[in-house]
Amino acid sequence: MKSSDRMFDILLVLSFLVSLFLPLATLRFEQASVSEKRSLAPFPQWPKNTHEIRVFQTAFEKWFDDHFGGRHRLVQAYHLMSLALGTTGSPRVLLGKDGWLFYTDPEDGNNLDDYRRTDPLTQDDLERWRLVLETKAAWLKSRGIAYFFIVVPNKHTIYPEYYSSRVRVHGVRSRLDQLMDALKDSDVPVLDLRKPFLEAKVLGRLYHKTDTHWNDLGAALAANVIVDKLFSFGLTAGQGHYRVEDFFQRSAEGGDLARMLNLSRILKEHQVPVVRPGVLRCFDHNQDDVLNAEDPELIITSCRSEGKSALIFRDSFFTRLRPFVSEHFRKAVYTMALPEIETLERLVKEYAPDVVLEERVERYLKVLPKAPDPDSEPYRAYLETRVSKATHSTSVPCP
Repeated sequence: MKSSDRMFDILLVLSFLVSLFLPLATLRFEQASVSEKRSLAPFPQWPKNTHEIRVFQTAFEKWFDDHFGGRHRLVQAYHLMSLALGTTGSPRVLLGKDGWLFYTDPEDGNNLDDYRRTDPLTQDDLERWRLVLETKAAWLKSRGIAYFFIVVPNKHTIYPEYYSSRVRVHGVRSRLDQLMDALKDSDVPVLDLRKPFLEAKVLGRLYHKTDTHWNDLGAALAANVIVDKLFSFGLTAGQGHYRVEDFFQRSAEGGDLARMLNLSRILKEHQVPVVRPGVLRCFDHNQDDVLNAEDPELIITSCRSEGKSALIFRDSFFTRLRPFVSEHFRKAVYTMALPEIETLERLVKEYAPDVVLEERVERYLKVLPKAPDPDSEPYRAYLETRVSKATHSTSVPCP
């Protein structure tokens, strides 16, 4: 054998060994993946008997799959190749037109069915929604507290023109259409943001292309709509005052949908509207405090020396919205706790707000609220309201 052939064989063997052991030599020991929004598999307990050996083997494979060296780059390469083929390689992210990404996690609101309109609310669902919302409104009104239910539109509701043409709409009415119809003769004040958002699209982009949420301009528009409504009820000192001139544009890394693909540094956002310094007078001195271990997401802002106080049930859309809304209240208490009636009772009695805002993103209308306890104080307040209207109606829905 020639010396050159022997050298080639040696290099081939070395290359094989390096490729075999490199993932072991570069193991990563993170506990969670920010890009995938999940905890990584922990290293398993060493087996103590023969039965546990099989369990250990399965758990070790999961741990190794999550931690081997180069995994991050391989996942990134996989998603880049998928995008080149016109898809994302992730069941949670849908590639739309012109670089737009849409959230489609079936375990988190089922946005895809929402877009297709293939899983509408049933009559029982709508009756549950109406009963719960009217119970909350009646009980709060009996205590002199105003209540507003706010529905944040899905990103595809405002920008359907960028949704994938491969996905067809089958139904006629959305869940939000159904709910608005079910509440049209109700006393529950509902803020449907769809119309003002569709009308304001000409002013600038309101949602991120690579993120599930709205941007600063979208949040400010929502704040204007909410504050104007509250002002009409005498619950704020002034109206919403944010203007397009209050924003400048800049580039930024991709948002949460790009991070799910490990591509946030590649799929960048351009011309993102960002609020100018000084526009939010309370932004730099919000008092953000974690108040207790039961609700670590509870935040209090105190932006004014006078005015009303608010209790706000919110989701991640209020992360951008909170600075714009806070400065209209003397005190605002934000919680990510589920707005079940028992939780509402507890927090209202603890913080005594002047107004309660309950915000929910459109895709979560499929998640029904818990029916009120027939023996609870809020349900009794609801029944009293119904009795007062008994001259016009004799039917009282049961929880």
